[in-house]
Amino acid sequence: MLPADNVDALLEAGLKAYGNNDSETAARCWRRVLEMQPDNGQAKDFLITAGFELASPLAQVVDLGEARQQRAEDSDPRAALRARVERLVQERKLEAALDELDRARPRFPDDPSISRSVRLLRDRLVFEYAKTLGRLDDVPHLSVSREAIAKLRPPPEELALVKLIDGIASLGDLVRGSQLGRFETFRTFVRFLERGWIHMRAATGTWNPRDFLPPEAIAKSRPSVPDASPSPVADVPVTAPVTSPTVVPEPAAPAAPAAPAPLAAEDPFDVLFREATEAYLRREYPRAIELFSRCQALRPEDRRVQHNLQRLQSRRSP
Repeated sequence: MLPADNVDALLEAGLKAYGNNDSETAARCWRRVLEMQPDNGQAKDFLITAGFELASPLAQVVDLGEARQQRAEDSDPRAALRARVERLVQERKLEAALDELDRARPRFPDDPSISRSVRLLRDRLVFEYAKTLGRLDDVPHLSVSREAIAKLRPPPEELALVKLIDGIASLGDLVRGSQLGRFETFRTFVRFLERGWIHMRAATGTWNPRDFLPPEAIAKSRPSVPDASPSPVADVPVTAPVTSPTVVPEPAAPAAPAAPAPLAAEDPFDVLFREATEAYLRREYPRAIELFSRCQALRPEDRRVQHNLQRLQSRRSP
């Protein structure tokens, strides 16, 4: 249900709906504003920026050719900016339209419609980027070594994001953990994909316990191959010795069941290590670091703990 006939409420409701990927509700809100105020520039901007027609037919709301001609004659910088942004959006050049608006912000700091349009375009671009990358559960993998990427001297923020790609964390986890923000992280991942630096794989939903062992422990855990030669068998007599019949005694009364032996208390280290491993698998990395650190306090020489702490801390290093 659309809000009451309040222009500001309808504009805001449209932005919220669009941010939730409910583009049809957003378009209805903004078109309702145009029914109430046919010259409302914000509603027109939002519809055009989101890639919708203003109405059906378009000429009933605004004659774009006549409007642009009038804008050029008036030499209004804001109108000229709007015309450029509308043209870029209609040509599906959303990033170029966003660049136009970002450059215009310092010139028109008191114009809230520019900030709203930037927000709308960023939401639209995030949606497009997400479609390009795949599902949020998919896992990015490096196609190029970190050393080769570093030699290309990308910006520091890109290098920081490259360090987070470990073939374990999903795209959604990396977006949430990135310090670049949602929009910049999605855009940077698309750039990585276009450059051939990464490829995406579907999450398998399984894990290998060996991932939590240091290399030397993995080598020791390989089973040895048993000797395939048959073991000698002692000679067994074919006939059993004859025995005399015996008398079967009366069945004795059943003995009382023995009391169960008390269960040994589980080692606190084992409990902590299991919880740390589970936190790692759930990608709760700060919790995993805390638990592995407590394990290390109990057993400072344990190589499994050292190995996992090094892996976790390398994920957090800038």
